[in-house]
Amino acid sequence: MGQSHEEGRPNHYWKDAVLPESVAPKGDHPAFPPGNILLTGSTGYLGGYIMAELLQDTDAVLYCLVRGRSEGEARDRLAASLENRGVAPVPHERLRVVPGNMAKPNFGLSESEYDSLAESVDAIYHCGAWVNLIVGYPFLKGSNVDGTFEVLKFATHRRSIPLHHISTLGVMMRNYGEGTGVVTEDPTPPLPLNIGYYESKWVSERLVSQAQARGLPATVYRPGAILGDSANRLLSPSDWLMQITLASLRVGATPEHEFMLPVSCADFTARCITDISRTDGSRGGTFHTTHPEPMPLDTYFEKIRSCRPHLRSVPFARWLDGIRSHYGGNDPMTRLAEAVPGFLPSPRNGVTTHAASDSARKFHTDRNSVPALDVDYFHGMLANLESRE
Repeated sequence: MGQSHEEGRPNHYWKDAVLPESVAPKGDHPAFPPGNILLTGSTGYLGGYIMAELLQDTDAVLYCLVRGRSEGEARDRLAASLENRGVAPVPHERLRVVPGNMAKPNFGLSESEYDSLAESVDAIYHCGAWVNLIVGYPFLKGSNVDGTFEVLKFATHRRSIPLHHISTLGVMMRNYGEGTGVVTEDPTPPLPLNIGYYESKWVSERLVSQAQARGLPATVYRPGAILGDSANRLLSPSDWLMQITLASLRVGATPEHEFMLPVSCADFTARCITDISRTDGSRGGTFHTTHPEPMPLDTYFEKIRSCRPHLRSVPFARWLDGIRSHYGGNDPMTRLAEAVPGFLPSPRNGVTTHAASDSARKFHTDRNSVPALDVDYFHGMLANLESRE
C-alpha cells in the first residue's frame, strides 16, 4: 500500500489506517438510551453545542474529557462555554470533568480511573479534533488519528460502548474535484485530497469502520462548513470560513470561486447529530449533517456584500494578490487563502457537485427546522465577527 493513484504520491498515512486486532468489542452493549456519556471536544466550537444539546434534551450525566491544569480550571471553561450558548446553569452532578488528554494512552488516566470510566460510560460522542487546513498530516496525527484510536480502544476496553464519531465532509472532497454530481452519504469515502486535515479525518473514519466491522456500534456524522448559530450568531473566529470572510472585509473584496459549499448553522448541526444519535434505528449509519440545500460559495459572498456594499467581487487571483499585499507573503492568513482551491476544489469536468443529506433529513424534527440564511442572519453574523477583531 505504498502508492496512491494520485500522481504516484506516497500514501504516508496508510500505515496509520489499520486498527490493531486487539481493539475489538468485549461484552454486551450498554443500555439505550445512555445514562452516562463521554464527550470529547466539549470546549471546542461544535463540541460545545453538542454538550449543550445533550444537557438540555437528555437526562444523561456528561463526562467531559478536558485538558486543564486542574479540574477547577477545566470546569470553568465548560461553564463559560455553556453560558455563551445561553444554557442555564447545569446541576453539578450532571456535568463531570475528566482531566486528561484523548491522544495519550488511556487518556493519560491512571489504570483505576480508566477502568472505572470504562465501566460507567454508556455512549461516546467523539468531537475532539484539531481543525487546521494548512498544516501537514504529521502535525495533526496526534490529535486526530491517535485521539480516535484511543477513543476506539476505550470503547472496546470493557464492553462494546456505542460511538458517535464526528468526522467532516472534507473526506469526500475528492468527489467534488472529480465532479461526481451528487456526493452521497457513502460509508466508504474515496482517497482524500492532499490536505493534512482531510487525510487525518479519513484515517480516523477508516479506523472507525474497522471497529464497526468487528461489532462496535458506531455512527459517523460529517458536518460541512459550520456557520454561526441561528439564535445569537455566536461563531468561531478561528474557523477557516470566518477567517476568509474577515480577510475579505479587510481587503475590501470577496473572491470568485466555483464551489457548492455544504453549510450548516452550529446549533442546527448539533441538533442533527443529537437527534440522529438518540434514534436507535440510526446506529451504524453515515450522515451528512448539513442544510438540505448547499450554498454556492459565490452566493455566500454575495450575501456578505449585500450587508457590506463597499465590498467588490473580484477574480480569485486578484483577491489573493490583495491578501498577500495586506498580510504579507508568509502570514498564516495568506497561506490559508492560497490553500482555498486545494481544500475547496472546483470540479475539473465542470459538473456542479454537492453533498446529499437524504439519510440525515429523515431524522429532522419539528424542533430542528432549517434556519433561514437570509440578510438578517448575515447582518448579525458579520456584526458578531467584527466585534471580535
